[in-house]
Amino acid sequence: MKIINLSEIESQPSSHGNYLAREIIEEGEYSNIHSFGQVRMETDQMAKMHGHDGKMEIFFVLSGSAKIIFGDGTEVTAKAGTSIITESDETHEVSNPFDEPLEMLYLTLKN
Repeated sequence: MKIINLSEIESQPSSHGNYLAREIIEEGEYSNIHSFGQVRMETDQMAKMHGHDGKMEIFFVLSGSAKIIFGDGTEVTAKAGTSIITESDETHEVSNPFDEPLEMLYLTLKN
């Protein structure tokens, strides 16, 4: 059993962009989970276009809205309560061009 409170985890700069993230589960802790965490993006912050080779990623928007652009040009606005799943071969960019902060969870699973 593992019980974690977000208040116990320090926010760290993300390797994907100019925003902060808190890693709840880090790579190597579980065989099928690459990472699980919480992201907070202020207005105009973003995760640059990237992909996760051999891994799918699930986003769940807690508050605010996220703009997600996929490598094929598909653009989605995800509001609070929305979940987005990216397959292992889909590149994606996540940004917050909106006036309020974006908070979301992400879960990256190994295929």
